[in-house]
Amino acid sequence: MGQDYKHLKLKWRDTHSQLYRLSNRKLSIFYGLNLQKDLLHHLLLVLDKLNLACKIPLKHKGGPNHTQGFQRCISHGSNNLVIERKLIKEMGRRQPRLNDLDLSTTSLLQNFIGCFNWGNIDKSGYTHMLEELKQIEEKKEKALADFAQNPNIFNSLTLRNAIEEQIKIVKKISLELRIEQREVKSTIEGLEKELIPMKEEVSGYYDQRREMLKQKEAAQYCILKLRQTFVEMNSMYDEYVSLLNNAKELARNKDVAALRKLSHQQVEEFMSEWNHPYVKLSESITTLAFCLR
Repeated sequence: MGQDYKHLKLKWRDTHSQLYRLSNRKLSIFYGLNLQKDLLHHLLLVLDKLNLACKIPLKHKGGPNHTQGFQRCISHGSNNLVIERKLIKEMGRRQPRLNDLDLSTTSLLQNFIGCFNWGNIDKSGYTHMLEELKQIEEKKEKALADFAQNPNIFNSLTLRNAIEEQIKIVKKISLELRIEQREVKSTIEGLEKELIPMKEEVSGYYDQRREMLKQKEAAQYCILKLRQTFVEMNSMYDEYVSLLNNAKELARNKDVAALRKLSHQQVEEFMSEWNHPYVKLSESITTLAFCLR
């Protein structure tokens, strides 16, 4: 039982350890997906803000690309000075509106990337995509910083393409996370099924162990009682030897009165025990029966 129990106990602990790690990983993926949703929502919101502020038409599948920045409008504009002046005036009117918009996603992106650092997610599969997100974000921040210093060099098309690229990467990461989530869930379910027979086997070992402990306690109790009986018998023997020596001494000294008194005391003690014989007898029988079980 000893070796089998140790092997089962090690296997039980190892399985529980795997379940603990996978549960943490599952939780990390859950948080990662929530952060991904927040980041994706914010990126889409930023894209809508940019489109609304710059009045950039959305790309339609199969259709021409009508996206144009301010500089492109001017460089490819009409030679008519009136039209160009209108474009310049419109650009000047839109610039304050762009300045008021919060187009940065750095904070949310850092939180999203951070969940791969402190979590139990397998980061190796996402490293390249996360690095791409960081590089694109750095380019976005640089473009926004340049725009803050010189609004005339702002190119909304570059910023829009960067945001759209980030959206694609975030969606791809979301897909990978969901695949990993299903794999982790499947592995957890498999380990939990493995634990069912082990749990029953461990329970059987615990029952055997409890029974063995009961037997051990019974044996210890029996040994204790036998030792107590042995001590009592030795004590009685010493008492009887002392009594006999005392009687011999009185007889040798011819002290008849003391000898008679001692004799009467012993007779009274004997009669007292004779009248109540069941107390010690029942104790002895109980001890003997317990030890023989």
